Amino acid sequence: MVLAIGLIGSVYSSSARVQNKTMRTVSEMHLHSEWIAHPVEYSNLKIRGKSSEFSSMFEKGNMRLEKPLRPEAEFEEDDDFWEHLSFDVTNVSEKTIVYLDTSINLYAKDVVQRMADKNRDHEAFTKEDVAIMAIEFGDHSNFGPPYKWSLKPGESTTITIDPQMRDYVRRQVLQFSSPVIRVGIRASTMFFDDGSSWSFSGPVKPPKS
Repeated sequence: MVLAIGLIGSVYSSSARVQNKTMRTVSEMHLHSEWIAHPVEYSNLKIRGKSSEFSSMFEKGNMRLEKPLRPEAEFEEDDDFWEHLSFDVTNVSEKTIVYLDTSINLYAKDVVQRMADKNRDHEAFTKEDVAIMAIEFGDHSNFGPPYKWSLKPGESTTITIDPQMRDYVRRQVLQFSSPVIRVGIRASTMFFDDGSSWSFSGPVKPPKS
């Protein structure tokens, strides 16, 4: 498993943040059209080993996250809750996946509030106080056999945050202008054993000739 980290946003704070109990949510992000089949499913969400429920994020008509969340999808947790996430990913397609890139997006409270402000330009602020972690299974430099990793139809694997990634991102999050209250999870890219591919925008590309 290869780990990659992308971090964006201006920062301010002290290095020692007091833990505060507040309502959080972890959501799936489906950025593709509704009619496009999703090759994987995320399930069995746990925070500190305790079962929780996925909400939804960025669904149709909610690009600014202004829709109220279902109460059962929110949970009260400390600021470092995102460090203790685990969840399963299952291949629900009819093909074997040989590479999977899952993105975990951390959204601070301030940026969620700014995104809901219809008087602001949406594209101007969505990258403020956001951290993006990419968790990769497989070899991104070689999608051909022999495969370094694969996930056959119906198979599942568990995703957790690597300690090295956690420690690095924690230092960045401590500099955010407010605590993380929303986590979005999405499949970014995947390749199949027949050479075809799928991206978060939805289209399935045919195998290369």
